[in-house]
Amino acid sequence: MSERYKGCWVDPRAHELSNGSGWDAEVYVAEDVGPETIDTRYSLTGTFPTREAAIEAALNVGKRKVDEITDSVDSELEDLFKRRQG
Repeated sequence: MSERYKGCWVDPRAHELSNGSGWDAEVYVAEDVGPETIDTRYSLTGTFPTREAAIEAALNVGKRKVDEITDSVDSELEDLFKRRQG
């Protein structure tokens, strides 16, 4: 259930705990950097009562990570632009 968000792929995943007491989650964020794709894994802390809750939480975390990436890139580009204008 990957989702495209601000030019990156966000791929949330949920895994049922072995004792059946809930779900844990992780999310992969893939961003294109030049000709390469960088895929980063983020594990969520805690457990979730349902698979759907785990997926939703992972998707939200992935989108926040993408926002951090794009905000950082935007800031770097703005600094570069200011330096070029003198």
